[in-house]
Amino acid sequence: VAIPYFYDMTTVISNTIRLCSVTHADDRCIASCVLYTLLLANILRGNCDATGNGVKEVLAKCLERALPLTKFKEELKEMTRLTEFSKLSLDGKKMGYIFKTLGCSFVGLHKIVNGRSFKEVIIELIM
Repeated sequence: VAIPYFYDMTTVISNTIRLCSVTHADDRCIASCVLYTLLLANILRGNCDATGNGVKEVLAKCLERALPLTKFKEELKEMTRLTEFSKLSLDGKKMGYIFKTLGCSFVGLHKIVNGRSFKEVIIELIM
């Protein structure tokens, strides 16, 4: 969704909402999907890089555009700030909750930006 129109954030948002709504109409899912696709579009635009330069700024801008799409603004913000998997209570049976998976991705992003390898982050997550 982000790749064909990465240069046009309004189109990225519109397409994301339309596609996500087909199977996941809950506003938490829509806001999460928009956050993901905006982040990807910004990476493709070169607004941040693999070493972490610009990630915090880009994330703040993406979050600003995703927040109006959900009633769960504080919870969404919290998921993007997490830096430890242990804060997500991942050992329970309710892993399907969208904000838990979103939280995992942002914990991983924060760890990679701070010097951890992708492999190390994935091993930490599954162990």
